[in-house]
Amino acid sequence: FGLLVAFEYTNRERWLRLPRAGMLFAPPAIVAFLVFVQPDLFFVNTQMREELSVVIFAADRQIGYWLSIAYPYILGLAAMGVISLRFFRSIRIGQFRGQTVSLFIAYTAPLGSNAIQNLLGLQVSFVSLGFAATGILLYVTIFRFGLFTSAPIARRQVLEDMDDGFLVVD
Repeated sequence: FGLLVAFEYTNRERWLRLPRAGMLFAPPAIVAFLVFVQPDLFFVNTQMREELSVVIFAADRQIGYWLSIAYPYILGLAAMGVISLRFFRSIRIGQFRGQTVSLFIAYTAPLGSNAIQNLLGLQVSFVSLGFAATGILLYVTIFRFGLFTSAPIARRQVLEDMDDGFLVVD
């Protein structure tokens, strides 16, 4: 989950403990169970139909579908919120600012493309384009902004645990 990555990136270890992190997996497990037990909560009037020489799945979406779609959006928005807070706290540090902006846009790309698909009722998914953009942005974040070499967490942890004085040269 992206929210767990956001918690790790912003040094919120208490949210990464097993009971709290495990709770994030409960709703998808419940949805997976309910799809088999009560499929009418998610779809009614299911049918396969042909449009433009392509066979597509068509159904009327019910409240269970919309709730199961809302959950990843909520987690994604929470992750973007956590990263945004990090951005505003590191506004004066250029490298970390670039990291947080890239990560924020990387989270936004698949969420935005999926929201467009669901809100407009399109049968064509643009999520793969959103994930492609995310991959490119993560590449930039890792190699240009040094995501894994100079994460804000590592810097903060080193400074907090250091007992001796230090001098930054470069």
